[in-house]
Amino acid sequence: PLRSLQCRLHPRCASSSSSEGSSDSPIVDEKTWARFLRDFRAPPFDAPPRNWEEDFMYVRTAGVVSETDTDTGEVRAAQIRTPRLSKPKDNDEWKKRLIANVVYYRSNYAWIGLALLAMHWMSISFSLAAAVMCGGVALVLARPTLRNAYAYHLDTKHVARAGLGPDMGTLSPAAENLRKLDGRNAATVVAGIGGVAFATARADLRSTAVAAVCALLASALAVLVHATLRPLSLGASVEKAASALKSAKSREELKEVLKDGVEGLGAWAKDAVSRASEERKGFFFINKVVGGGGAAGDAGAGAAQQQQAQESEPQRRSLGDADGAIDVDASPGRKRGALPPGSS
Repeated sequence: PLRSLQCRLHPRCASSSSSEGSSDSPIVDEKTWARFLRDFRAPPFDAPPRNWEEDFMYVRTAGVVSETDTDTGEVRAAQIRTPRLSKPKDNDEWKKRLIANVVYYRSNYAWIGLALLAMHWMSISFSLAAAVMCGGVALVLARPTLRNAYAYHLDTKHVARAGLGPDMGTLSPAAENLRKLDGRNAATVVAGIGGVAFATARADLRSTAVAAVCALLASALAVLVHATLRPLSLGASVEKAASALKSAKSREELKEVLKDGVEGLGAWAKDAVSRASEERKGFFFINKVVGGGGAAGDAGAGAAQQQQAQESEPQRRSLGDADGAIDVDASPGRKRGALPPGSS
C-alpha cells in the first residue's frame, strides 16, 4: 500500500506502474504538471490582482429587501450580496478548480501571503510588520502596472461615492497624483524606510523565522481553501487557452491545445448552468411597509388593502370567468358571460 501511494504521487513511478498493469492512476500526471508550470510562468510577475469582490470572492446578488413608506410614498430597496463559493461535486472538478484558480488568482494569493506575513511578524515586533508593509508599497510604486491598477481602483471608489452629487463625472485627485508620481524614486525612498525598520527591529532570528514559516503555512491553507471553493471562471478558461495557443510550436501541440480549450470551456459552461439554477432557486425578495407609527401604519395599510380588495370583488366576479380570471377587454357595461350555477 505504501508503494502504491508513492507511485500515485510521483508521475514517473505512476507511468511505470501503469505499464506493469496496475489500476492506480496518478493524482497529477506529468503532462498536467508541465502544463500547470507553463501556465503559471506565462503571466508577468507584476500582474495586478483580480477584483477582490466580484471576481475573487465571487460575490453575487442573493436577494432584494425593499421598504415602502406609506407617509411619504418613498420606496427604498437594497441588494443583499453574498459570496457564491461552493464545494466541488467530485474529484475531477476539484482538480480542475485547483489548477485553474492557482494560475488565475496567483497575484491575489501573493498579496494574501504578504498580509499574513505582516500579521505574524506584528506579534513579534511592529518594526517587522512595518518593513513588510513598506515593501508592498514600494512594489506598487515601482511597477507601472500595479500603480495604474491601484489608481483605477481609487477612481472607481471616487465615482461610486460621488453618485449624482457635485463631484459627479470627476476622477479621484489621489489617483491623478499617483499616475504623475515618479514611481521609481518614490519606491526607493519607501524601500529604504522599510529596510531601516527591519534593521532596527528588536526580534531574534529564531522567532522571526518561525513566524515566517507559520505565515507560509497559513498562506498555503488559504490558497487551498479558496482554490477549492471558487467555481471555474470564464476568464481563467480563456486566459489558459490563449496562453497555450501562444506556446504551441507544432501541429500536434496545436490540436492538443484546442482540445483542452474546448474541454475547459465546456466544463465552465456546465458548471455555470448548474450554478445559475441554484442561484435562481435561492433568490429572495422581502418587502416591508413602514409609516404611520410603525406597527399601526402596517395595520392601517393592511386594512386599506383588504377594504379595497372587498370593494373590487363584485366587479371582478362580474367580469371574470369561473376561475376568477379577469378579461382586460371587458368593461362594466358589457358582460362577457354568465356565471356558472351555484356561484354568488
